[in-house]
Amino acid sequence: MSLEKAFQVSSCLLSLTGLVAVAAAGGVRATTAVLYLAALSLLWFLGPRRLSKANQALALAAVFAVLVLDFFLFGNFGSSTIRFLLLLSLFKALVREKEADYLVLYLISFALLLLASTYTLSIFYLVTLVVFLFLSVLVLILFENRESFGKHKGLRFSFSAHVQIATLISVLTMLIAIPIFFAIPRGSLGFLGRAGSNVSGFSSTVNLGDTGRIRENSEVVMRVSVDRDPKILPGDLKWRGLALNSFNGKVWTNTLRKSNRLFPDWQGRYPVATERRQIESLLEQTFFVESFSDVVFGAPGMVQLFGFRNRSTALWRDGNQAVFIRPRQRDALRYFVHSDLETRAQKSNRIEEVPVPEDLETAFLELPPLDGRIAQLVETVSEGSGGAFSKALRIETFLREGFEYTLENPSGTAVDPLADFLFRSRAGHCEYFATAQAVMLRTIGIPSRVVNGFRRGEHNEWSDYFIVRQADAHSWVEAFFPGPGWIEFDPTPSAGQGRGASWYRHIAQLLDTLDVLWTEVVTFDRVKQIGFFQSVRRKIESSWSNVSTAVGQLIGFNLSQLRERAYWLGGQKLVLLKVLSLLLISFLMYRYRRYLRMFWKRHVLHRPGKEIAQEYYLELLEILERRGFEKSKFETPREFGVRVKAVLESELPLRVTETYYRSRYGGHLVGRKELAAVYSSLRELKSGRLS
Repeated sequence: MSLEKAFQVSSCLLSLTGLVAVAAAGGVRATTAVLYLAALSLLWFLGPRRLSKANQALALAAVFAVLVLDFFLFGNFGSSTIRFLLLLSLFKALVREKEADYLVLYLISFALLLLASTYTLSIFYLVTLVVFLFLSVLVLILFENRESFGKHKGLRFSFSAHVQIATLISVLTMLIAIPIFFAIPRGSLGFLGRAGSNVSGFSSTVNLGDTGRIRENSEVVMRVSVDRDPKILPGDLKWRGLALNSFNGKVWTNTLRKSNRLFPDWQGRYPVATERRQIESLLEQTFFVESFSDVVFGAPGMVQLFGFRNRSTALWRDGNQAVFIRPRQRDALRYFVHSDLETRAQKSNRIEEVPVPEDLETAFLELPPLDGRIAQLVETVSEGSGGAFSKALRIETFLREGFEYTLENPSGTAVDPLADFLFRSRAGHCEYFATAQAVMLRTIGIPSRVVNGFRRGEHNEWSDYFIVRQADAHSWVEAFFPGPGWIEFDPTPSAGQGRGASWYRHIAQLLDTLDVLWTEVVTFDRVKQIGFFQSVRRKIESSWSNVSTAVGQLIGFNLSQLRERAYWLGGQKLVLLKVLSLLLISFLMYRYRRYLRMFWKRHVLHRPGKEIAQEYYLELLEILERRGFEKSKFETPREFGVRVKAVLESELPLRVTETYYRSRYGGHLVGRKELAAVYSSLRELKSGRLS
């Protein structure tokens, strides 16, 4: 492959990197990405076209006009900017003749990569970033060498050598950048955070009048790890969000919005429930929640919350036992929840046959005008049952076994969606089932409410946490019984949906694990940075103390006396160590700059032996100077070589000098074998083994 062809191919791939990033992040539609890919490939295959300055100005004006029109038609500045950059890159690919045109193409690709970071910061973005770094280095090397190879037509081009150098530089760049990333002070990365969005199936209301099919979305909204083996957890475990108590015939809302603020104790723990068992018997959950809601999720029976580090964070609890965070966080959250996981059977044993408290009747028993058949249906279903709890179980079983789950919305256009669901379609999604049971319970005097949250999700075997997606959003019912309080019912039948092939599931879980690790790196803000260095400091202190104790027992000397003097090597001075490391690397690169330059010229640029021989002679002078021989300004190279030969009694200095003379003044073409002999002579001089 010639240099020009390698340059064109690498430039095309670099231009496509930005497209791949925004397309994978969802910044452009698949059709737009395919059209751009086809157009750019065609333009690169056909080669550049010459346009007059007037035509170029008209084309640029048209591109800007498309941007303005796009923005006014669709009103999304981000998407319009992406499409504008794609169109501008196509124009530059068409007229690329000057070096500036290629630089503009590279800058456009970099701008697209930055825009992609506002849509996603997934592990795929990391891969794209690494590929962009490598291609940028490779293209810039080829870009720089085009002129040199153009002047020396006889030079042999090696694409593999360029790839090796680009790889080496990319790796060194990352090795230098990673310590700096962890060391430099920074604030929160909120400006790069994902924009909040409503999750399908989870909202502050439930509307049975919505039309159209519910589209399942596999996007991850949270990850939850627990302190117990997932195999012993209930299969129907859910992450409770908020509850809705008021129903007008179509829409469920929350009328108990008045909130009480929760205040943390001296340990930073927010108590939620007044009645609690021992901490050891509670289920501890660790939540990693994306920014899509202000609700604090947790397993039912939340007792306490902790882990909120932001001092401006305030937690509030409404009349439906839902917890909210104020102000709503723009970044992903990590917090811990303790829940008292009591089974329904355990709670049912504590039911008391006493009247329902009066304060619950207004909020949880009110009903709008209903179809008369609903009351008759409840009587039929609950006939022959014992107490209120048995009737609730009868209704749950009736709905779960007698109706069909579907993502379609056959009752959405009906005047009375609930009646249509119960007596005509007998099919719907979870909100219909939850509504049906809650209303049927209220008709027989059992306080009830609809709860919105998520199923527990898919267990990730790689990292031992649950992956909760938008598709796991769910609605169920809570009914009140004197004694135990609120008890959960879920009348929705199983959707019967699998998670796909086993091998695909394992790969998806592995990618999700890598995504989590990358997210932790991206969100390594000032708070996490301080925690990281404090952890390093504690480990250093602990290790030093253990070593001090062990050595003290052996030699009777306490190393702790040196602790204060050596402590500056710990976490607090880590930034200084990073700077010193960078200075050391810079010094070594400067000290051995001639070796790097010779390696570059010989193995990458494949410069002629004449230039390499001159570099070797300069190295000879440097080696002899370190040994006490300094060439006078009035000495010729041969005279200096003869003088050194007489003192060292070695032919090596003169041998290198003669090669330098023949190549520079005699036009001698130095071959590889002769260069190898010169290199061997220099190594002997440097080591002191003279011959």
